[in-house]
This record gives sequence, C-alpha cells and structure tokens, in this order.
Amino acid sequence: MAFSIVLTILGELAFTFYVSVYGISNLVGHYFKILSFFLIYLALVRASLKKPYETLFRELNESEKKFKSLFEEMTSAVALHEIICDENGMIKDIGIKLNPTFTSTPI
Repeated sequence: MAFSIVLTILGELAFTFYVSVYGISNLVGHYFKILSFFLIYLALVRASLKKPYETLFRELNESEKKFKSLFEEMTSAVALHEIICDENGMIKDIGIKLNPTFTSTPI
C-alpha cells in the first residue's frame, strides 16, 4: 500500500508537467496511475480473497495476543477455573489455567 501511495504521488507530479496530450509527462503519469491501482488490487482484493478470515479477524487476533501476553506476563498470580460437565449435568472435570506467576508463587 505504501508503494502504491508513492506511485500515486509520482503520477500526480508527472501530470503537473503536462504540456500536451501526447507528451511524455502525460504518458508517465498514466503508467504510474496504472501501477498504483494494480498494487492496490494486489494488496486489498487478492489478499482478501486468498485469506478472507485473516483479513476479517485481524483486530480480534491482535487483541487475543495482547490479552494472552498480559495473562502470561503479569506479576499477580491468576488462576482461571472452568467446570466441565457431562451430558447429565454432573461435574466431570475442573479445567484450570494458571499463569506462570501463579505456578512460581509459594503457598
């Protein structure tokens, strides 16, 4: 995307030197515009078609990484308990997730 923006700027600069319809600055400006739009196509359309879920859930993945690192690196001990029941509603297991501080803290 950044290279596309640079090409757009160069294309607009080439158009400022416009002398005639058949001039070299007009031709160069149009080539820069075509390359710029092609790069936008590559960046947005092809990437979205190849990896649609990665594009849609980018912010969610970043947020998940941020809170996971917060859980693992915090100085307070934290234990996350999860009760797992069977199909009859009876407690089958208790899942526990501990951060590294919890496991290294003496009781």
